Amino acid sequence: MMFVKNLGIAAAVVVAAAITVAVVCFATGAGVQIPWLLDAPPRGGGAPSLNLSVEPLGLVALTVAVALLLTGIRRLRSVPSHS
Repeated sequence: MMFVKNLGIAAAVVVAAAITVAVVCFATGAGVQIPWLLDAPPRGGGAPSLNLSVEPLGLVALTVAVALLLTGIRRLRSVPSHS
């Protein structure tokens, strides 16, 4: 059950990070390319627009990886000290 809770937390963190990248790319006009995850080319002249493509498999893999990391950290923290 702890993994499912961590999966929800990880999904929220990954979505928030993707939204942050999208807003920064839109505001600055800079591009970003993260292989297997996100591609936002730099904005050219003219009206502001956001051309953002997201790789769903990369987002799922990143979400599961973060959830596993959170689960591992919580398990390590819950181990009693032997000192």
